[in-house]
Amino acid sequence: MKKVFAMFSLFLVMILGACSSLSNNQLIKDYVKDTYGIDIVIKNSNKNLLELGEDLYVVSPVDHQKMEFSVVVESYLTEDDPDLNYRGKHLIRDNYTTALAADTELHKLDKVIPDIKKLGFSESFNNENRVFFGEEGKEIWGLLYSTLPMEIKIFEEKDLDRLFELYKLIKQSGALFDMIIVSDMRPNHESGSFVFEMKALKDVNTKDEFLLKMKQTNSTIASFYENKKWESEKEKIENDRFTFDSEYSDYWFNCWGFNEKVGMYPYFCNSIFQR
Repeated sequence: MKKVFAMFSLFLVMILGACSSLSNNQLIKDYVKDTYGIDIVIKNSNKNLLELGEDLYVVSPVDHQKMEFSVVVESYLTEDDPDLNYRGKHLIRDNYTTALAADTELHKLDKVIPDIKKLGFSESFNNENRVFFGEEGKEIWGLLYSTLPMEIKIFEEKDLDRLFELYKLIKQSGALFDMIIVSDMRPNHESGSFVFEMKALKDVNTKDEFLLKMKQTNSTIASFYENKKWESEKEKIENDRFTFDSEYSDYWFNCWGFNEKVGMYPYFCNSIFQR
C-alpha cells in the first residue's frame, strides 16, 4: 500500500510539474509578446537554477533563432514594487535589451570576419555562443577562437602581431564590445587565452602601445613578465629550506591589478612560499 501511495505521489508531482512548465511557457511567451512585440521559441529551461522558486528559460525570436536571451520567472511573490514586471503571482525579468545590443554589435563584426579568419581566428567553436552577457548586466563580451595554440610564454614572438591585427580589425568594424576574449581550441585546462579590454585599448594605435596595454590588462601576461623579471632575485633568496613555488599555479607570484602611473608594475600580488 505504501509503495502504491509513493508511486501515486510521484506521478502527481510529475503532472503538477508538467502543468507548471506548460503554464510558465505560455506566461513568458505572452510576456515577451506584450513587452517587446515579438514571438519566441523556448530553447531550454532550468528549474530552480538560480535559487529556490526561480526558473530560467533560454528563448529566441521565432524569426532570428541565432539570437538568444533569458527570461527568469520567480513565483510566490507579493506585488509590492510598481517598477517590476508582475504577472499574477510571478515576477518576470529578462535580458532581451542587452541581447539585442549584442546582436547588433555582432552584425557589425561580421563584415570583418573573413579577414579575421585569414589571421587564424574563428568566430565559433563547438557551437558556443559568440557573445556573453549577464542575466541583468549591461556589459557585452565577444568570443573569438584561435585555430592555433597560444602560449603566454612566447606570445610576444608568436602571437603579438596577429593579435594586434585582430584588434585593429575589431576597431575598424565599429563593433562596441566591452571585452573580447580570445582563446585557442584546446581543452579548457590547456588552452591559452587573451583579453582585449576594449575601453582600455580605445586610444591604442601602435603595436608597442598595444603590447603595453595587454600587459596592464591581462594578469597572466603581467605575471609571466614579472616572474621573469625577478627570477634572478628569487634565486638569491631561496635555500634548502625555503623556495618560492606552487603546485597550483604556473608562477611563484601572481599579479591581479596594476597602477596606471607606473605602467605594468603590479600594485597587488600574491606570493607563494613552500618549506
